[in-house]
Amino acid sequence: MIWIEAVLDQKLPMSSYEAVLKDGVVLCKLMNKIKPGSVRNFKTSIENIQAFRAAMKAFGVPASEVFQTNDLLEARNIQRVTSSLYALAKATKKNVDYKGPTLNQRPCGLHVCHVYYMLVLTKH
Repeated sequence: MIWIEAVLDQKLPMSSYEAVLKDGVVLCKLMNKIKPGSVRNFKTSIENIQAFRAAMKAFGVPASEVFQTNDLLEARNIQRVTSSLYALAKATKKNVDYKGPTLNQRPCGLHVCHVYYMLVLTKH
């Protein structure tokens, strides 16, 4: 969540990881910061999540690394959502047009809010 806040340049609500991301609005805003115009309109939760998923793929995240809508919407596989966000962060490093914050991954053995790695924020 630190990386998302850094990219958005705003604090996220004090709530659970799943609750903050569930309606897809934060994800759509994130994608629009990474690649402006990626998601044109915010709609229902399902449509927002689907638009975010499509934008991730268009940005270069392999389809095999993109979570399924119900992984987030129904909290079926939040670890997969986290892995997909890391894949997006990794893709930002390969995009010469993106100049925002990036992530480095370090295994830490902690399990907090379904984050399985300590994500270290770095600036470009």
